[in-house]
Amino acid sequence: MGITSTALASAALAAVEPARAGMAAGLTNTLRQVGTATGVAVLGALYASRVNTATLHALADQPAVPPRTAHRLAAAVASGLGTRVADMIPPALHDAAVHAARAGTARGLNDILLAAAAFAVVGAIAGFAFGPDPATHSRPSPAPEKPPTQPVPAQHQAQRSAATP
Repeated sequence: MGITSTALASAALAAVEPARAGMAAGLTNTLRQVGTATGVAVLGALYASRVNTATLHALADQPAVPPRTAHRLAAAVASGLGTRVADMIPPALHDAAVHAARAGTARGLNDILLAAAAFAVVGAIAGFAFGPDPATHSRPSPAPEKPPTQPVPAQHQAQRSAATP
């Protein structure tokens, strides 16, 4: 996100006339913040769901863990406790709980990274497909520079004429 902030702001400001630059900068900032908050919420919910499911799957292979305990452990891991859940259970289930917590966390992280990459690819495709075509937009030409309005002092004119043979 940090890599694109400057380019995004520059593109937004270049697309509007200077009188509306403040509105363009404000809108860009607002949309960036809304997008970040939405992305964190969506990916966080996906992460919690995937960790819960993967932890339950890893605990299903352990006959010593009752189903009700497995659901509570999976919910605890998904809520952010991670391998600390092993400290809250009987020692006989410790290794199984640690393995399931690590497997669930890794699986959840893998899944949200893949989802984030897919969102980025879809966003890039949408940007290229629906964004402006630079070939059809003409750039405004800069205003021609005005010659200096002050006359050249006489001593400079004398130096110039003396320097030319």
